[in-house]
Amino acid sequence: MKLYSILIFLLRIISASSEEWDFILMSDWHGAEYFARFPGKDTFFYQMKLQELKYVNETYGGDFVLMPGDTNDGNWFTEKFVEKFSDADNPQDAVLEAGKNCYVTMRDMFYEAGYERILVAIGDHELGDNGWKPNDPKTLSVSQYRESFVRALYFDRETDQYMYKEKIGDAPSTPWHTEFRHTSFALRHKDTLIVTVDNFYQVSDDNDFFDPKQGIGGNGVITGDVVDKHLVWFERVLSEGKRDPSIKHIFVQSHLPVLQPVRKLNSSSMFIDRAHHSQFWKIMRKYDVDIYFAGEVHAYTTTRDTESNLLQVVTRSNRLNSFSKVTVSDDIIRIEAFNEIGPKQTGNMNYTSNGELVIDKSSAETKITSDGVLELLDLQQPLIHFDFEKAVQIEKRKAYGLSSELITKEVTIRGTTASLVSPNKGVFGVLYDAQIAYLETRPGVYGNMSGRFDSSTQMAITAMGPLCAGSVMSYSLWFSTDQPDEMILVHFGPSWGNGDKFNMMTLTIDNGTLKLYANKSSILEVQTSSKLNDATFHHVAISMPHQSSLLSELRVFVDGLAAQILVEYDIPLFFVPFGKLSLGGLGFSSTSQSDFPQWKTFTGEMDEFMLWGRPIYRDDLRFAMRKRFNIEENKKCTRDIENYTVKFIAPNHCKRLCSNTTTCWGYEIRVTGNGSNRCTLYDSRPNFGEEKEGSICHIAA
Repeated sequence: MKLYSILIFLLRIISASSEEWDFILMSDWHGAEYFARFPGKDTFFYQMKLQELKYVNETYGGDFVLMPGDTNDGNWFTEKFVEKFSDADNPQDAVLEAGKNCYVTMRDMFYEAGYERILVAIGDHELGDNGWKPNDPKTLSVSQYRESFVRALYFDRETDQYMYKEKIGDAPSTPWHTEFRHTSFALRHKDTLIVTVDNFYQVSDDNDFFDPKQGIGGNGVITGDVVDKHLVWFERVLSEGKRDPSIKHIFVQSHLPVLQPVRKLNSSSMFIDRAHHSQFWKIMRKYDVDIYFAGEVHAYTTTRDTESNLLQVVTRSNRLNSFSKVTVSDDIIRIEAFNEIGPKQTGNMNYTSNGELVIDKSSAETKITSDGVLELLDLQQPLIHFDFEKAVQIEKRKAYGLSSELITKEVTIRGTTASLVSPNKGVFGVLYDAQIAYLETRPGVYGNMSGRFDSSTQMAITAMGPLCAGSVMSYSLWFSTDQPDEMILVHFGPSWGNGDKFNMMTLTIDNGTLKLYANKSSILEVQTSSKLNDATFHHVAISMPHQSSLLSELRVFVDGLAAQILVEYDIPLFFVPFGKLSLGGLGFSSTSQSDFPQWKTFTGEMDEFMLWGRPIYRDDLRFAMRKRFNIEENKKCTRDIENYTVKFIAPNHCKRLCSNTTTCWGYEIRVTGNGSNRCTLYDSRPNFGEEKEGSICHIAA
């Protein structure tokens, strides 16, 4: 028996190295809701969706389909649903009935399309959609949601036995003695270990779980986490997979993103508590998981762990207007993203490649290359950057996820039609372009142009975020105004509802004084020596030092100098996960004028708005405060025609003059001359006026 086991083990190693294989990745498909109401194959909708899946199978293949949650909408507990679509007398029985209808028909359809195996992770919509209030009909139906899901998808119809019982080494395939038995499971496919995790943990029956100090919870009695026996099982499975030399790759899928920030579209944007500090993430890092697949946010983001080669790959497949193909060989993992094209909103059955990610493990150092929608996120760069240099027609900027080939030509922002965008130059890309209306341009601080706002101007981003819960976000901008009213510079507020449970991050200028609102009661006021509504450009930067910072811990810089602040009613920051960002007004948010009647739309100019997913450092501030100069050269000095002069006063030293309204810090100084007589960049910010001898400057050899 021992010899037989050894032979099987050796054969497994040999066979695992013999072929390339692939699978299809569909996150947030949302295509099965119809079947909860109208099950079976004899409907037009079933046949239409079947043809779409057959096309994918015949064109792109795939041994199976991996689905990181949200296959339906799941609102089967409501009184309206129970009365209209169910024979049940209560929400729990209605959920069981609807779940059976939905998942049995869905499984049949994928099978008929050529996919005998679909691996589906529980998403929030498989549990009725977040959040879950104590003793709410939806919350009281959670066990029925899971039961209908498992019985239809993961039990053999002939034997009535759970399908994934084979151990991974000595580890059980599923955490048997937990509520996650059957919904969390591990299986081996050829040379790869695939672990599906149900990360919806019910903390309490009676109390909302919400801890803004730690930046966790916020969705009622259920939160995104993997704990206790569930976590022990997860680590044991990964440990056994790591020990097995015939397992070349390890993939984990669940619904919720771990790492922030991620791009987001029309999503409640639930997340895993504690992000990269969570034990769930640390365990994946410890056992060299290759990829963590997630969904939830209906957009693409690929992020690399800061301490390993572990990647978080968040994708979308809403109504099959996009999907991804994962190809696996001994040393290479390749993901290619596809987006639907054609004249219809869906069902065109025509796709084009729009991104690729390749993990090459053939040498001692893993090499990762990426492009398109799968390009690795570089958090050192601004996520959002508007330079106001050029406006572009909306239809010229194709944003994957907003539509198929039916590119939107205009949108409406608070009753105003916008047909132009200000292109986002940050790494979040075209999805975070700002839709604009009645935004004029003027000569700018840096480059050629700034944006001129008045009471009719609109500038807002359709996509959500990037702020989310306690995640770190910082931003900066140049502005100029002479108005006495309290006006909105930057607004981040909820997409729906009043968002009272969560925080906004809205910057206003009130008769020359900057204010930052976390909510109606928690306000940070910036102290400056003079009013900032003096019709000259000023620079403001707000830096969040760490996750879940207190409002009072934010650092504010005005014209390059750290400013004193006063805070009314200090709180830890927990940003609304489903918020939207706008400049100069309330934009696409659900915040109403009646919520803050003192706020007015901005009148004045803005330039160089930047937003980072981390604190702002000195080099960031220097970069953000760049200015455009008119340069006139002679033998001994470089002179800015308007207000800026640099002179040599001695070898290896520079001198400059500044106007009273312009800070010099961070400006690049180029002076004619050679060797030690070329002063290129000041290392410290001088005070207003003339810089004194002894101040430090860099000397370029």
